[in-house]
Amino acid sequence: MGRIAQLLTKLFRRDLRNSKDAAAAFAAGLPSDLPTLEELAASLKDPQHVLYVAAQNFASAFAESVSSLREFSEYSDVVAAAEDEYLPDGPPMSPLTRSFFTTWAFFDVRFGKDRETIGNCLVELLATTKSPDMMVTTLKKFNSSRMGIYEHVGVEGKHVRLRELLTGDDFVCHCPSGYRGRVGELWYVRLCPPVAETFDYHIVMTTPYVLTGATRYDWTTFLNRSLLNEKDKRQALHDLLKFGSKAMNWLEFVFQAYHHAQYDAIFLTGLPDVAGSLPHSPIAVSASELEDVVPASPVSTLIRPAIKRENAMDSGTIVRCKFSAVQRKVIAELCPKLMAILKLDLPNQRVVEFTTSQRDHVLSVAQGAFQAGDGTRRRVLKLLIRNLKLAEPADSIGRPVAVKPRGQWVFESAPIATPTAVPPAQAMSAKDGARTVYDFRVSLCGTDPEIWRTIRIQDCSLETLHLAIQGAMGWKNSHLFQFDFGKRLFCGRPPKNHPLGWDADDDGSEDAGAVRISELVSSRHRLEMTYLYDFGDCWEHKIVLQEISTATPRDIFPQCVAGAMHCPPEDCGGVYGYFEILEALQFEDADSAPDAEYKDLQHVREMRKLYRRFDPEKFSPNTATKTMQKLLRQGMW
Repeated sequence: MGRIAQLLTKLFRRDLRNSKDAAAAFAAGLPSDLPTLEELAASLKDPQHVLYVAAQNFASAFAESVSSLREFSEYSDVVAAAEDEYLPDGPPMSPLTRSFFTTWAFFDVRFGKDRETIGNCLVELLATTKSPDMMVTTLKKFNSSRMGIYEHVGVEGKHVRLRELLTGDDFVCHCPSGYRGRVGELWYVRLCPPVAETFDYHIVMTTPYVLTGATRYDWTTFLNRSLLNEKDKRQALHDLLKFGSKAMNWLEFVFQAYHHAQYDAIFLTGLPDVAGSLPHSPIAVSASELEDVVPASPVSTLIRPAIKRENAMDSGTIVRCKFSAVQRKVIAELCPKLMAILKLDLPNQRVVEFTTSQRDHVLSVAQGAFQAGDGTRRRVLKLLIRNLKLAEPADSIGRPVAVKPRGQWVFESAPIATPTAVPPAQAMSAKDGARTVYDFRVSLCGTDPEIWRTIRIQDCSLETLHLAIQGAMGWKNSHLFQFDFGKRLFCGRPPKNHPLGWDADDDGSEDAGAVRISELVSSRHRLEMTYLYDFGDCWEHKIVLQEISTATPRDIFPQCVAGAMHCPPEDCGGVYGYFEILEALQFEDADSAPDAEYKDLQHVREMRKLYRRFDPEKFSPNTATKTMQKLLRQGMW
């Protein structure tokens, strides 16, 4: 027993001897209506979750009552500073949820010479009273629990099976938020053990933090290098994940790694000790520091490009950006003080040199104008923002040749060939040319249930394939697109006099209208690539060649021969905005939606009203085929 717990127990016993009021006050704080195990088992709610929530509420009342005592001043200072710093209330206010913050505050924050926690003190104090055995047991198990990093390895009925990295321990878990996840995902969660032998599963007591970007290998490497000099790896891992090297280490990681959220899960990206991989980290990491902390082989595709980008944008660096004449005029309107360096008197595409502070200022202003703009101006601004993010150091010998979502890129010094243009897209019949037919399966990444199509199309340009995919999926062809094929990137090109003003060598990508499907198919008749539509919502599609056949003279192409589910509404906020729509539509009214830590019922009502006619399961191959052929007749521009 720690010194503070001993003192607290001693004081409490003295008060019990001197006054019955102290005992009554303490008893009033205990849950008076704790159900029995039999009643819990018969409850519609998860029985263990009910117990852990009751224990958490009691710990909260206890922490509030003792935090004013002198012995708890160190604890109060740490928790108050963390609350002021992170404002824990869940997205969009903060990436730190109340469940994550309070369990950290009650069971992980150590104070005093004996490094005690609120949970330790409460358990020791309960031992001197006639407290319910179930409450004491639950608090003991809660106090021994910790956050951990687990791999999702499957679903078993209503439960999820998680496997901890490094230890390899398997846990069958109930997730009260309702998030089921996918096999292979990494979760950062607090698992609480069964409160009695009656139960054979753990409880996920925090809203799941889903770790993206960094791979299982990256996280395992991080944990191993964090435990390099430790003899007892299991205990060291427990201490690292429960207490961290400093009290607020893991809170800071969640804050800096926040990427996005949905009502039942929060998504983080990056590694704690690689600043360049964290979206909200103020610290830049140099290439030499990267080599010290991250091995040269295989590292997440998120981390190295992110750090390469940060190194290029160090304070004082001169960077080069490529802009068309229209884009330079837009910059002049947004930032008149930069007119002297924008080369407004020169036609076509030009390279403009900015300092990093100038580049960041233009990027900030352009992003604000994009949010407020509409129509053609938004499309010009979208390309402008993209080019600003592709800025390269003035002394770089390479050039950006591929753009990934969220600003990743790779450099390559070899020049890019510009193929001969292919005639505009038109509806095709088998009589019109090559009789080779390609069967593609197109699936929208990240959707559950999966949204997919099987299309048949003759050999054509990637621009024509884009139109076919638009028609088959149900998109409106109102945003930019790109095909990602290995290190090659293909984008649509407006004509020369189009207001977008996109020149032939604008960003190092290739013209999608100048490359045919047959040029990309391997000798083994294989083809797999990624198709990205709408750089704002980032609708990423996986395209896989399934079969190559020969057309008959009567066949009309393109065709949609199979599929499932309606495509999401345009401009709904990407995959996770689509998930919010599905959640809002599945309840008869907003008030029947399940409670969540950051669910806005007014927002649910608005979404139900806006998308009341949207049917997520509606799909017809015949309708999709007609739309495909109509789009091909209209052409791109």
